[in-house]
Amino acid sequence: MLTTFAEAARTLNRLDYQEVAERNAGFLLRELRQDNDRLLRTWKQGEARLNGYLEDYAYLIEGLLELYQTTFDPQWFVTAQELAETMLEHFADSQGTLYHTSDDHESLITQPRDLQDNATPSGNAMAVITLLKLAGFTNDLRYVDIAHRAVPQMQPMFVQYL
Repeated sequence: MLTTFAEAARTLNRLDYQEVAERNAGFLLRELRQDNDRLLRTWKQGEARLNGYLEDYAYLIEGLLELYQTTFDPQWFVTAQELAETMLEHFADSQGTLYHTSDDHESLITQPRDLQDNATPSGNAMAVITLLKLAGFTNDLRYVDIAHRAVPQMQPMFVQYL
């Protein structure tokens, strides 16, 4: 919703869409972001719960970057970059992909990786997109390196669906 309204506001020059996007971003950051930059996944009746997954971080970062491009308000960019750093700190593995769950998530037999897209891009695919966008904004080649290490891990699935 955040990304869609931010893009629509910019494309259609609709202030009402921009206001929806800003309210949505404000709600997500106020209600689901903790003081340590960690995200929670669910919100019901004023209570946020459950650790966020990779896709929660990646999609919120994407939405904040789109909102930044719409408003040029630096708070959205700064927050997107802070969340990206948190995402890399808690979800990255040594091979270049990102785990679906954080390093301090509940104990699982194996830490899953979400590499396959469905109706929406996977958490890893969206993370790659957002890291490349951040690299373009910041000229921080570390983001490019991480994104480029993730793509070969996903490549076998690319050719499967060609």
